[in-house]
This record gives sequence, C-alpha cells and structure tokens, in this order.
Amino acid sequence: MTLRVGNQFFATPQRAPPTVDVDHHPDCGMDEELKNEIVSRFHAGESMRSIARELRISRNTIRKVMDGNERARGNCRQRPSRVSTTCTSGILAPYDEELRYVLARVPNISVVRLLDRLREAGYQGSYTVLRERVKQLRCSSPSVESPEKRLHGPGSSAEVQIAALDLPHRRRILNQAVLFTMVLSHSGRVYARFSESGDFASTLNQHVRAFDYLGGVPRLIVYRDDSALLRTKADQTAAFREIFLGMATYYRFRPVIAQGPAAVSHLEIIRECLLPAPAFASIDHLNAYASEWLERGIAVNLNARSVEEATDDELRYLTPLPETPWNG
Repeated sequence: MTLRVGNQFFATPQRAPPTVDVDHHPDCGMDEELKNEIVSRFHAGESMRSIARELRISRNTIRKVMDGNERARGNCRQRPSRVSTTCTSGILAPYDEELRYVLARVPNISVVRLLDRLREAGYQGSYTVLRERVKQLRCSSPSVESPEKRLHGPGSSAEVQIAALDLPHRRRILNQAVLFTMVLSHSGRVYARFSESGDFASTLNQHVRAFDYLGGVPRLIVYRDDSALLRTKADQTAAFREIFLGMATYYRFRPVIAQGPAAVSHLEIIRECLLPAPAFASIDHLNAYASEWLERGIAVNLNARSVEEATDDELRYLTPLPETPWNG
C-alpha cells in the first residue's frame, strides 16, 4: 500500500490477513508490525470496531494490545488541554477529556465513530447528547482542515535523515561524523546530533534523545534509506526491523519508508549552517557547537520561526512521552 502526502508517496508495509487466533494466543501471530498498526490507528482516533474490521481481528485483541502498551509505558505525562477546560456536566463528563483529545487529533471524525469509541470506554448516553457536545467543541475550535493539511499539522509528522558527513577542515582532528536529524514537518523544529557511529543501537538511542528534546512524539515519522533500521524480507522488499517497530509502538508513532529523494535535504542545510566552523576536537565538541546553534531558534522551513513559537505550536499536539524512556 502507498501513502500519499502532497506530491510524495511513502511505502507502508503490506500484510496478509492473520491466520492465527490471536485472541487465544496473544503472543503467537502478534508481530510488532501488527501491534504498531493497532496502536497507531487507535491513537489517531479510529474506533476499535473500525480497526477490528480493517485488520480482521477482534476488539478483545485490540484491548489486549492497548492494555499492554499502557502497562509498558506507565502513566503518561499529563496532556495539555487543547480547548476550554470548563467541566462538562452530565453523562459525558467522564469522557470529555478523551472527546477533546480525539477531536483535536482528527477534527472531521464522524459522531458515529466517536460514539463507537466512547461506547467501548463505557459511555451509556445517547447519540444526540454526544452530537450536541461535539457541535459545541467544534464551534470553539478552528475550522476543519483537509486531510492533506492535517498530515502536516502540529504534531502530525516528522522526517528523519541520517548520513555520514565529512568535516572539511585544515586541521583534521575530527574528519567524519554521523549526523542524525529529526525535523517536525509543521514548524520545522530541528533535533540534530552527531555520533561516531550510525549503527542500529546508536540510531535507536538518537530517537530517544530526539523525543526527549522535542517534548513529545509525532504521530508519523518518514525515513529515507536508513539501512540500519531496515531488513530485507523473503520477497526482497524492505521492512523495518522488529526491535525498531517495538520502540515505535512504545512511543506510539507510525514509521513509513519514503519513496524517492527528499524535496529538502535537512542534512545539507544543517551542514552548511554549522560549517565552516572551528576544527572539532571530538564528537562532544561538535555536539556542543550544534546545540548552541539549535538554541538560537533555527527551524528548517521557508518561514523560520523561533524555538518558542515552534514549541507553542507543536507541543500540545505531540503524543506525550511515557513515564520512562524505552530501553529495549
């Protein structure tokens, strides 16, 4: 299956319908790819009924996966309110926070889908009561954007680029370093860090650092030929490694493989901004220089804005971090 974002296309993994009864054997046939698909869909606002129908699994299986994800993450940090915090009286009161959260993430979700989701959480009220509350919340929120714009909305997506860069200095103290960048698509806010190696363990560690630096996790992350994260399947197609998918599920983001070159090379932009610079004695020296550059509020987009503005725009919509960082 191919996911279209504007004029770009991204490959998403194909899967055959499950042949194992995962309800009775939750550890058998439940690979990380399926778990990530369930968690990503659920936190994008899709109801359990819809997920179960599309993936041909039961709602009980979905509950088991989500319960396991919650236990693994611990108590999430409190999510900032996106709309007025005025309490809702009546039968909807216990579900108002969830309702606001889903509407903020999926503004044009139908009331029927919302009803399905709240029913699964225990809501016993009527469709009419829910419809009126949704109308109130939508009137107090910005107008609904198109699906394409929402994919580039605050907290929606980011792009990761990794490459080994030569450091052209007369004094060749440090000749080469691997640069990892994660750039939020909406604001252009940048996480960038150098390391001596671009291997699998280092790349996973860079993700943990990036999420902590950004203060949350975008819902979708695009990758371009990041061979450390990929494996080759029997049909010779590329797929993400199981351990990486486990981390993606833990942080609740969906990784996708990009097709074609990037429209903008964040690596080259950052390289040009950092260099020419003094000769770097070590990776720590290089990262200290890069951190100082980032703190000046650099954003990789056509309308560069301050870190403060980018934070205000993105932080409320990023998926909250788990209680403890992923440790494999």
